[in-house]
Amino acid sequence: PEGADLDFKFLDENTGEKTYSISIEEMRDLKRFFSFKPYISPWKIAVIDNAHLMETAAQNSILKILEEPSSYSLIILVTDNDDKILRSVRSRCQTVRFRPISSKLIEKHIFDRGINTEDAKLVLDVAYGRMGYALKLIEGESIKNVKKAMEAFQKLQKAPLSSRFIYAKKLAEEGDVAEYLYYWIKYLRGDIRGNRFVLQKALELNNLIKQTKFN
Repeated sequence: PEGADLDFKFLDENTGEKTYSISIEEMRDLKRFFSFKPYISPWKIAVIDNAHLMETAAQNSILKILEEPSSYSLIILVTDNDDKILRSVRSRCQTVRFRPISSKLIEKHIFDRGINTEDAKLVLDVAYGRMGYALKLIEGESIKNVKKAMEAFQKLQKAPLSSRFIYAKKLAEEGDVAEYLYYWIKYLRGDIRGNRFVLQKALELNNLIKQTKFN
């Protein structure tokens, strides 16, 4: 209906000026959104996808909204890594857990969109039961970026330590570290068997990059 979009807001790591993070500026905008009563719906609804990518300042900011919500406010935080969300934020939310969707169901939907078998396997490996993420991967240039990142990951597993350091320097100089880590972590979570140590180190490096960037 006309005006319904005024009562709904969607945020993720790509909606703001910064990439791979959700900033405090977006939370300030969210506060303004909730400062107005619903236009056509009985609710004002905001969905924050990949909520674990909120900067610490952004999480502290949304905490104030959660502490004093209006009667018409509904905020949905979507995450596959709730440990990265402040305990004070989590304590003010109701947790609803969803199990991964079957690979066969996701496969059907992505094949319906004309993706080839090779790319479909890569999407299934990285998406790990997340339909929305799988569909997002096959849009635009995303699948090309994932393929490039995963090809590099496979090569690095067999490369000597010196070559890994050289490649890490190259990624840092080109500004691709955060993006590649993002895809590697998604993949490793989907194939945790035998990769638990690698995933742990990737998460530690990802956190270190965020602290260096935002603190």
